[in-house]
Amino acid sequence: HPKYEWFRELELKWYALPAVANMLLEAGGLEFPACPFNGWYMGTEIGVRDFCDVQRYNILEEVGRRMGLETHRLASLWKDQAVTEINIAVLHSFQKQNVTIMD
Repeated sequence: HPKYEWFRELELKWYALPAVANMLLEAGGLEFPACPFNGWYMGTEIGVRDFCDVQRYNILEEVGRRMGLETHRLASLWKDQAVTEINIAVLHSFQKQNVTIMD
């Protein structure tokens, strides 16, 4: 993160290319199992969904606390502020490694 050095302590890592190989391609009556497929990430997909979803990394509250935000009061909009900084961290890290990502 360009502003918060403590982001490094979270040791967040994510891959640049989403790919799956357990798909089935059916063409002309033929089946091709384990057909590889890839796409691309938008920065917000990693920052919001992968890092902040409760069933995934779930870092939103920790980031809010480290930023000194009032995480006990929803009206403070702490979630909005924290998720914005998480997205900035994702974009910054990809740019720093010269990896293209949609923003």
